[in-house]
Amino acid sequence: RGIVAREEDSDLMEAGRFLEPAIAAWFAERTGYRVRGDGRLVVRHPAEPWIFASPDRFVYDASSGDLLGGLEIKNVSTWRAEAWGGPEPDTYDIPEPYYYQIQWCMGVTGLRRWWAAPLIGGNRPRFDHVLGFDERFFADLVSIARVFWLRHVVPGVAPAVDGSASSAAYLRCR
Repeated sequence: RGIVAREEDSDLMEAGRFLEPAIAAWFAERTGYRVRGDGRLVVRHPAEPWIFASPDRFVYDASSGDLLGGLEIKNVSTWRAEAWGGPEPDTYDIPEPYYYQIQWCMGVTGLRRWWAAPLIGGNRPRFDHVLGFDERFFADLVSIARVFWLRHVVPGVAPAVDGSASSAAYLRCR
């Protein structure tokens, strides 16, 4: 049940959707890993049926075929490149929202490694960063999400308007 109507994709979101398969293929070629998936899979947490994630891809060892972890693909504009850190390998940061997203995906899937694959400005692939799972951080995310789920989603009660972009979208639909 959707409370807020789905907005049309921005040009950047649309570009990301079209470029995601190419970025995944580039990641596979650059790293030597095999990449599988199409970004449409929705995974449910085994113990918490209200928790879902939609991983972009999965990473496999090219020789053994063993599942190694997940892959989060981002098409990053040049104007947002600074948020990803320096230009040298192993010097970039993962912006907080994407760190949260990756930790959430690891917690839901049970995988303990996840690669971030941003393509910055259309020509700077940054495929050298892999994250490990932070169990405590995921537990904190679940605690926060559970409160929101039980207070707002289950009873169908909208959260208070707070000036955020999501509040503005909600108000536009009312």
